[in-house]
Amino acid sequence: MFLNQLNPRRLIRNWKAGVPVNLAAASAGVRDPSFARAFRRAQRDGLALAVWSRVAVMVIVCLWLALQFWRVEVIWTIGLCVAFAGSGLLQWRLVLRHPQRRWVLFVFAVVDVLIVAVATVVPNPLLETAPPWPLMLKLGSFVFFFLLVAITGLLTSPALTLWTGAWVAGAWLAATEWIATTDGAYRLGDLGEPPSFNTPEAYAIYTDLFFVDVVQSRQSAIAILIVAGIVALIVARARGLVVREARAASERAVLARYFSPNVVDEISRSGGAMGEPQALDAAVLFVDVRGFTTIADTQSPEATISLLRDLHKTIADSVFFERGTLDKFMGDGAMALFGAPKPTADDARAALRTARRLLAEVGRWNTVRTGKGLDPIGIGIGIHYGAVVTGNAGADRRLDFTAIGTTVNLADRLERLTREIDTDLVISEATCERIERTGGGPELADLVSVPPKQVKGLSEPVQIRILPKDRALS
Repeated sequence: MFLNQLNPRRLIRNWKAGVPVNLAAASAGVRDPSFARAFRRAQRDGLALAVWSRVAVMVIVCLWLALQFWRVEVIWTIGLCVAFAGSGLLQWRLVLRHPQRRWVLFVFAVVDVLIVAVATVVPNPLLETAPPWPLMLKLGSFVFFFLLVAITGLLTSPALTLWTGAWVAGAWLAATEWIATTDGAYRLGDLGEPPSFNTPEAYAIYTDLFFVDVVQSRQSAIAILIVAGIVALIVARARGLVVREARAASERAVLARYFSPNVVDEISRSGGAMGEPQALDAAVLFVDVRGFTTIADTQSPEATISLLRDLHKTIADSVFFERGTLDKFMGDGAMALFGAPKPTADDARAALRTARRLLAEVGRWNTVRTGKGLDPIGIGIGIHYGAVVTGNAGADRRLDFTAIGTTVNLADRLERLTREIDTDLVISEATCERIERTGGGPELADLVSVPPKQVKGLSEPVQIRILPKDRALS
């Protein structure tokens, strides 16, 4: 299962189709909860914004009422403002103490709806002459419910938004039906034969303080449900977009471990196979630092790691510059492929150009190091061109795209041969022939043929060419 999840071919196909694939989770063998944690953090931040904005607005309203309109009946409105602010502060405290209890948000959504409903439809009991209950439905206060639903969008939870919208609609319809039963209240259906709409009688009914417009209340409930659905859809689409973009970035980061940025872009556009096992011709390059252990023993750990990072960066930059594939780092060395996952006629020449670039860069380093009284760094490079088998290899928890075969083994042996011959670059004659066939003959002018060498694992000696040290920086 994990092999299929990490299969780069499947990864690219899903990437192009917009199907999210969590590589980190697959490689670990468990579901990665990072996205859930990220959305919980976003939800907590949204709740903080909503709560503290609510508190600030309620404080301003209370001060405004107390300073500009102070009367005994204002205490009712101030009390509702305090209850609404307190509800927000209490749910914020509970969410901070129990972040896993998501039901807290749903419970307090109901509490908020009920507080706003009381403020909207219940006449102020402290007034000397309380207005009739049906009048409360006509004051336009229903707009505050829209604000309440919109605020839930800050919590990035489509379910919470729909839940809040459903409770608003239910509370409003229930309040309308209850108010219609109060003393003096009546509905259009209570009149028997209602008058035509465009008549003075109809106008008189609709403007009557005791008339309860049930149809309008139902329309308001439907409207709030539609708005809640739209807000929930927007939040869901935003969440999906964030997840897709984050996973796509994660997948590109995995691809970028092996391929240059332009090759990553090409793979993502073409959907080329790179994870399925396949046989192809490629150039394999091995590079290793000579005497790195001795250098490390004479430096601090910080200086050693810094040097190693610089080496790895130089190797990666050089390989990627030639559109190569960085197969793996091996301590102070590395293995690179040219022609995988997509072979070209320039692969052998690209491997040779990469070797020259690495030697030139090390030469510049040594100029700086010797100027500081440090020992120079030496590297050995082996290159062979031939048939390889590429694909994902490793265990379920650690898969890598790599190449195997005699070509890989021989390139490794050629790199080791640089110590025996005392040269920086050993390249097989098969690679040179490939370079000549692709028009790169002049690039071989400074390479010198030496007698065939016997290498471990092969029965026949291998014909090679080397780059003499006095020509390595030319």
